[in-house]
Amino acid sequence: MKLKMIVVSVTLALGNSVWAVEQALDEVVVTAPQSSAPLTVQTDPRKPRQPVPAHDGADYLKTIPGFSVIRKGGTDGDPVLRGMAGSRLNILLDGEQIFGGCGGRMDPPTAYVFPGSYDRITVLKGPQTVLYGAGNSAGTVLFERSMDRDAQVGTHGQASLLLGSFGRNDEVLSATTGSEDYYARADATRSHANDYQDGSGVAVHSSYTRWSGNMALGWTPDSDTRTEVTLAKSDGQAAYADRSVDGSKFARDNFGVKLEKRNLGGTLEAIEAQAYYNYVDHVMDVYTLRSGDPSSMMAAMNPDRKTTGGRAVGTLQLSDDSQLKLGLDAQNNVHTNRSGAAPGYMGDYTLKARSKDAEFKNVGVFGEWNQEVSDTRRVIAGLRADSWQATDFRTMIMRGMSMVMNPTANQTRKETHSSGFVRYEQDSSATHTWYVGAGRTSRAPDYWELFNKESLTTASAFNTRSEKTSQLDVGMNYRAGDLSGSVSAFYSRISDYNLIQSNVMKGMTAVTVTRNVDATTYGAEAGRPMRCWTTGRWTAVWPMCTAATTPTARHWGRCRHWKHVSA
Repeated sequence: MKLKMIVVSVTLALGNSVWAVEQALDEVVVTAPQSSAPLTVQTDPRKPRQPVPAHDGADYLKTIPGFSVIRKGGTDGDPVLRGMAGSRLNILLDGEQIFGGCGGRMDPPTAYVFPGSYDRITVLKGPQTVLYGAGNSAGTVLFERSMDRDAQVGTHGQASLLLGSFGRNDEVLSATTGSEDYYARADATRSHANDYQDGSGVAVHSSYTRWSGNMALGWTPDSDTRTEVTLAKSDGQAAYADRSVDGSKFARDNFGVKLEKRNLGGTLEAIEAQAYYNYVDHVMDVYTLRSGDPSSMMAAMNPDRKTTGGRAVGTLQLSDDSQLKLGLDAQNNVHTNRSGAAPGYMGDYTLKARSKDAEFKNVGVFGEWNQEVSDTRRVIAGLRADSWQATDFRTMIMRGMSMVMNPTANQTRKETHSSGFVRYEQDSSATHTWYVGAGRTSRAPDYWELFNKESLTTASAFNTRSEKTSQLDVGMNYRAGDLSGSVSAFYSRISDYNLIQSNVMKGMTAVTVTRNVDATTYGAEAGRPMRCWTTGRWTAVWPMCTAATTPTARHWGRCRHWKHVSA
């Protein structure tokens, strides 16, 4: 109660000074950002947000219609889009793909995302693009940073601080400095919380701490050219109440380089290329955050994953009404593992050599075409082909507390996957855009489906078949001045869906298996804004108002003056 009174007092004090001058405010994200284009949602994670700023990638995504989250402790959750999760959802950080190391998905890609350090989040729903990697049967999420040549001149900074109950505190600091030709940018974030208490006052094993640091150095000799080098480092730890181990390390090291050149003239309008290196080092143990036995030979498990990749895209302006993007991307990632006792004990895991269990390679070529049929009609289509390869390096597989021979040891799978889509959009008026799109994608099984599970018949799931998804999307976007809204629906048929099933009995042992089934998914989404009639401001899709345009109408909490507005 004291903390709440302090926060209210500080807020009112700031309000008296801030609201003394009438000002026009930008959009405040209250519950969910609006759909900005057909099957596209774009939002600025730095903008004010209710109820509190997100401290990880999944926490932010769950505010977007269609998303839910499988919570994985305080460091992260696994995002689910339209009922599909895992590698069915492509997640790129500044154009780079990153994969976690934990076999139990303690660290999905969003565990390494700190939303406050990015400028823009874009969600592309369904298999309606081929530009950002293979297998995006659920959709694609882009976490991006941007730099404007005019805005980079001078020195600028931004900072935020959040304080909450149970020791919750988040800090974000961002600074840029530069001239017209050069710039430097640095971002630092930290988030921490202690164990929370349940309704009976009992502490729940749930504390966490996570931090990140990012740096970018850029050269912009003119307004159409940018060369950038990036560095990133992050780590964290989290206590888990639902399992016998905690995550004591979520380390990520990154290096990337990017080149962009635009307005080249002629048919070739622009080119962009990048290369990157991501290394994830994850530790699960029984002794750092709880009183487990550090001398046990399974006291700590230390998987890691090294990902290298790159992509190049050229934009061809075939005519005033026709644009084609052609590109190539490639990726290689290696997963290793080791386990043992805590440092200082016999069997110290840090002194053991790592054992490589899996390696993946993928090379893809793609093209995406945008054709303006008329001033109000357009067609967008794309095709993609991927050469995929996976190798199983395991000789033994752990089942419970025993080891069994791996029936697929040293086997290599090689497959070619194809994807494509076509979408028709029509502006029926100045305010309405209707669309219908059909997409098909083939997705190879990922590490968690091939290497961390068994099949129904053997101890290895390495021969699990690839998924094939066919989906139809229809919808409408509406925008008139400050009022906007959207409705959409989808229907999807999935052949050889990779289903994870727990507690399958093999003899006297219960195991988790990957098996192929056919599946059907369908659903609909709608978003509409609401208006606070005290301030006359439109806001997002739920009745909470945190900003006003006049000094006589301050709304720091719930607003009682809402009226529903149909789109």
